[in-house]
Formats: sequence, structure tokens, C-alpha cells
Amino acid sequence: MKLMLFPVMAACLALACNTPSNRPQISGPAADTPVREVYAGKTTDTPHGVKTKHAEADDSADTEENLDTVLHRTVAGFRQPYVVDTLFEMDGNTFQLHLKHYCLMDSALRLPKTYTDIYKLDSFVAHNFATQVKLDRDGKTILARTVYKKDFEKFLFPELREYATLFAPSVKIVHDTILLGYSISIPLTDVGIGATMVIDNKGGVHFIE
Repeated sequence: MKLMLFPVMAACLALACNTPSNRPQISGPAADTPVREVYAGKTTDTPHGVKTKHAEADDSADTEENLDTVLHRTVAGFRQPYVVDTLFEMDGNTFQLHLKHYCLMDSALRLPKTYTDIYKLDSFVAHNFATQVKLDRDGKTILARTVYKKDFEKFLFPELREYATLFAPSVKIVHDTILLGYSISIPLTDVGIGATMVIDNKGGVHFIE
């Protein structure tokens, strides 16, 4: 189990309605860490890699703007469901997969200052999410169920059970299976794990880490 412990997370909750191709992907941006280089020598030029006070002030403003963006996207994600509706062939059969990932608006996740201090918040109230999954094979429904965080509970450590939410899944078609790849993470942070719901070509389901 891999844990990501740096509390700046760009966004899996930036959810938008979408109709993808047979193999839709969801990916998050990578964050670069600035590196200062040691400079020796007498010059009037600004040495490469050494930040001036003005540059450091700009970096601070950029950080605040990025955090503000994460906060606003998180809140916006509560109101906007993520939808996938795709048709594909597998093993000579025609499948139609429909997903709707949406917020339960249950105010069940109350993040303490440990996770919100960087945003200058004493706490933050977030919500659980769920995914409605419907799979048809040759026009006949073979799977209809709703996926919740509790379906992955055996993979979660205590902090994730209490504070994490279910981010919108990526979708992959691999051989004769459909993989829904989830991030189960604490909102406003990148503390969490990845887990997968595996659907076979008969509508059978199991969950893996």
C-alpha cells in the first residue's frame, strides 16, 4: 500500500460530465518542487536557481493561488456529477457501460485542522461520493449496482475510513475485464490509496488494491 503524504493535491474532485472513448483516462497533474542551486562568484546578474525576494514573493502568491484553486474545485465537485457512457465490443459481444459518479451531500467528512491548516482553515466539511454502475451485454443488463467507499474498506487505514472520499474512477478495458480505478483520498490533500473495481464479461465484480 502506497501512501502519499504531502498535503497539496491537485484535483481528482474536479469532476466534469464526459463521454469518453473505449478507454477513457483520468489523470492528475504532477507538482514540481523548486530546487535552489548554490552559486559562487562575483557578478551583478541573478544566479540561476537563486531566487530574489521578488521571485520568492511571486512563488508565495502562486502557492496561495494554487491552494485557492484546489479549494474551489473541491467545492465545485460537490455539485457536478461525472458521467461516462460508452459502447464497445469484447469477446464478440457488444457492451454498453454507463457510470454516474456523484456527491451524496451527506456532510459526513469533517476534516480537522491537521489537514486544512495549509488552507488557513480550522476545519473543512466534505461529503462522500458514490458511483452508479450499469453494464449491458448485447442489450441485456448484466450488472447494476452502486459503489461506495465501504466496498474498499478492507484496504483502508483508520484515517481514510474516517476522512477519505471516493474520487471519480478511471476506466480501462483490459482483455475480457473492465477496470474502474479509484483514488480513495482525503479531500484537499494527496493522502490516500489507489484501488480497483474489476468487472468481468459476465457482470461479476471483485475489488482489489
